[in-house]
Amino acid sequence: MYKILIVDDKTLIRTAIKKMIRWDAMPITYAGEASNGQEALDFIDEQDVDIVITDIRMPLINGIELLEQLNQKPKVIQTIIVSGYDEFEYAKAALKNGVLDYILKPIDQNELNHILMKAVKTLNENQQTEIVGDKVLISLIKQELSNFGSDILFSLDDVSHLRLNELKMFFIYMYQVESKYELKVFCQTINEHHRYFNGVLFEHMGDTILVFYTFAQVSTSVLETHVVKAIKSHQHLFSNYERMIFSIGDLITCYDDIKKSFYEAKRNSVYGLIDQNIILSHDAKQKKSYLIDFDEFKKEILLDVTAGNIYGVEKKTHAIIQKYLSLENIDIFTIKLLFTDLCYLVLKTDHEIDQKAHLLMQNINNQITLLSYKSIDALENQVLSLLLECTEMYKKKKEKQTISSMIKNYIDKNYASNIGLSQISTYFYMNASYLSKQFKDETGKNINKYISERRIEHAKEMIAFDPNINLQKLPFHVGFSDYTYFHKVFKKMVGVTPKQYKDKIMYEHNKEQKN
Repeated sequence: MYKILIVDDKTLIRTAIKKMIRWDAMPITYAGEASNGQEALDFIDEQDVDIVITDIRMPLINGIELLEQLNQKPKVIQTIIVSGYDEFEYAKAALKNGVLDYILKPIDQNELNHILMKAVKTLNENQQTEIVGDKVLISLIKQELSNFGSDILFSLDDVSHLRLNELKMFFIYMYQVESKYELKVFCQTINEHHRYFNGVLFEHMGDTILVFYTFAQVSTSVLETHVVKAIKSHQHLFSNYERMIFSIGDLITCYDDIKKSFYEAKRNSVYGLIDQNIILSHDAKQKKSYLIDFDEFKKEILLDVTAGNIYGVEKKTHAIIQKYLSLENIDIFTIKLLFTDLCYLVLKTDHEIDQKAHLLMQNINNQITLLSYKSIDALENQVLSLLLECTEMYKKKKEKQTISSMIKNYIDKNYASNIGLSQISTYFYMNASYLSKQFKDETGKNINKYISERRIEHAKEMIAFDPNINLQKLPFHVGFSDYTYFHKVFKKMVGVTPKQYKDKIMYEHNKEQKN
């Protein structure tokens, strides 16, 4: 049974998540709960935990800091974060820290259990991998080296007795290999033409790996230069392939570095999307992470999507992608966050295709599926296609909608922002007086009243979801810029003050728990 730890600073949320989980449907059990990241770390130090469900904003140690510290622990824990729309910048940081998935508030029970099933599947796969794990990788190297030819005068069992600098190995992870014949010819040719090292070829759990090894007393830089030269000299053997990626790990001089170098080479292979087809580990380490200042572009693209402006979406999406791809030495995490951000725009605009957006976001943040794209242009085309599909939907809807329904739709999506008659009339390129009159004729109420109603409804929903919410900060989450005015409007529309409404919700919740 896999053990789950629930981390949130609100007791009501922890209880709600616990009730939503279908414990009988999966091999999972309740390990415990914590009210902040520090409590979670203390708990994990004392007890075995396999899955962590955590909020982002918490005292002492927040969810992102918790993920960072969990990544430093020897055991791999599957992590799931819970975030609100206004916390997506934090969610992006979580993606960078290897989070399994994230759930948007309010939490959907089916989505939560679907992600937990994914966590269980991943844990099952990891468990199977760990059974063979390091022993298989090392034994494969032993077997391939010892069987390679008569010039091998030692068994790798004896390598531990040699001086570490006598045996040097490079792992080369090769992506997009289909024919074993070309690989064997490639390996044999290298052995025949390069005096510094021999090449040994094998597969490990579906991955094609080339190991260069040598006893030559030469520097790492010289060896690396010859490895690259050997690959470049003979990569014509793969001329029939549309794309071939060679990712070279760090030099190995002891057993402890084998796994690290292999997985480093495999992880860095994704740079084949944006760089040359030969990737060196130290070059990948020099890549830079850039802060994506996406807000202005996001607003403009969102406006074009919801306005059905296909040309505008194409132009601005391409511009933002090219802006960041042109940055010097950009790292893959920045690129993944950029494309994830673009997919997230679809989630904010149209729920009819949000499953496609979720799937594409998962593909972007999964190495195997990300490498399946022939180039970064192919990935751009798929993201753009998704945005254009969403734009086309808005275009068709706009052709059918009345003025009032278009305005309502715009308000329903943007009421939490600073909007009013002036901003709306500018957005729809209409005269403010004409637009206001048409809206009132069709709905019987003015635009500002409708905006206030939507804001108060959202405020009531937030109080119901979290009765402990800070009422002083609540107005700013729903579009009000002043608590006094919010208090006045709330009481007028609901009949009670925000505090009285909150107390009522708390009373009903406590009564329900007692029953």
